[in-house]
Amino acid sequence: MKTPTGMRDFSREETVLRESMVKTIKEVYERYGFLPIDTPAMEFLDVLTAKSGEEIKEQIFIIKGEDIGLRFDLTVPLARYVAGKLDLPKPFKRYAIAKVWRNEEAQKGRYREFIQADADIIGVKEPTAEVELLYMAKEALTKLGFDVRKENFLINDRRFLFAYAEAMNVKEPFFFRTIDKIDKIGKEGVVKLLKERYNNAEKIIDELSNAKDPLKFIREYSDEAYEALAFITSRFGGRVDLTLVRGLDYYTGPIFEVKLSDKIGSVAGGGRYDELLSIYGQGDYAVGISLGFERLYYLLSKKAERKQAIDFYIAFIGDNFDYAFEVAQALRKKGYRVDMNYSKRSLSKQLEYASNMGFKKVIIVGDKEREKNVVTLRDMESGEQKEMDKEFI
Repeated sequence: MKTPTGMRDFSREETVLRESMVKTIKEVYERYGFLPIDTPAMEFLDVLTAKSGEEIKEQIFIIKGEDIGLRFDLTVPLARYVAGKLDLPKPFKRYAIAKVWRNEEAQKGRYREFIQADADIIGVKEPTAEVELLYMAKEALTKLGFDVRKENFLINDRRFLFAYAEAMNVKEPFFFRTIDKIDKIGKEGVVKLLKERYNNAEKIIDELSNAKDPLKFIREYSDEAYEALAFITSRFGGRVDLTLVRGLDYYTGPIFEVKLSDKIGSVAGGGRYDELLSIYGQGDYAVGISLGFERLYYLLSKKAERKQAIDFYIAFIGDNFDYAFEVAQALRKKGYRVDMNYSKRSLSKQLEYASNMGFKKVIIVGDKEREKNVVTLRDMESGEQKEMDKEFI
C-alpha cells in the first residue's frame, strides 16, 4: 500500500543516516549553548495564522471539526511558548528538530511532511545574534560533510525591501511573493509577472539584480538595514543578495539563506522576526535559523556510502544460541551494536543474510568455539576468517 502524497517511509539504512544527521546537528547546536524544547504537533488555528501569510494559510492541514491544525514550522510554536513565559530568563536560546506539515504540491526535496532543524535566540536586539547563528549553521553543514563557504550564505534585510518597495510604489504582498519566485521562474519570469501590475518592473529587477555595491545601495533606502548588514558581513562574510525575500511574512530585519547546489533550492534559511512574539502576548527581539533537513538528506543520500547500523553480526551453528547470546551481550556492554541469528538454519544461509544486509563483520560460533571458549571472526568483504579469544575486543 502507498503512503499519502508527499509523505514517505524510510528503510533502516535511510533512517540510520537521518538519525546520524540529527545527532550531528544537535551536537553542534548544543556546543553553541542551545538547548531543546518540545511543543505539540498541533496548534490552534489563530496561533498558526496570526502572521503566516496567505500562501502558508492555504497550506495548513486543518483538523476536521476542530479549530486546530498541524504546525507548518517550528518558529510559530516557539513564539507562542515564549510569549506565555513572563519569567523566562533572556536571552533564551533553544533548538528544535522535529516534523512539520504543509499541504502543498510535493516536488524534489520538498514534501508535505518533513523535518526542520531550528535554532533561535530570543531577547537580543543586536546583530551579534545573527553572527552566532550563521557561524553555527556553517559549522553544522561542514560537520554533515558539505563543502560550505561563507559566499554560499545569501543575506538581505526586510527593512530595506520595505523601504525600496515604498519608494517604487509597489508595497504590497504580491510584490514580495513574486520577487521570492526568482529562483523558480528566473528574472524574466518575475519581470513578466510584475509587469501585470507595475510599469517599472524591469527597472526594479535590474536594480536589485545588478547593483555594483549592494550595501551602498541598501544605505540609500534604510540606514538600519545597512548598519545591521554591515556588522554581519564584516564579522561573518556572506553575499548580500538584494532579491532575497524569504516567503514568511513575519520577518522584520536581516534574512539569510544558504545555497549549496544549483540542482536544489536553499538548504538553510532564517532571519529576524522581532514582532512575532507580540502577536501572542509578550513582545521581544527574536532571530533564528533553520537547516533544510530534507534537502540536506537528499544531497547526502546521493553520495553517502551505505551506513552500517551494526558493528557485528553473530551466526551460530547447532545448539549454541546461549553461547552466541553470551558473546553478544558482552559486546553490547562494551558499546558495540550487535545483531545475531535467532533460528536454526545453515551457516551458509546466515552468511547470505549477513551479506544481503551489508554487514561487514560476522562472528561465528559452534561446538568447537564454545568448547575452546573462542569465536571465529569473518571479514565479509575479504572472506578471511580467524579464530580469536572470546574477549578479543
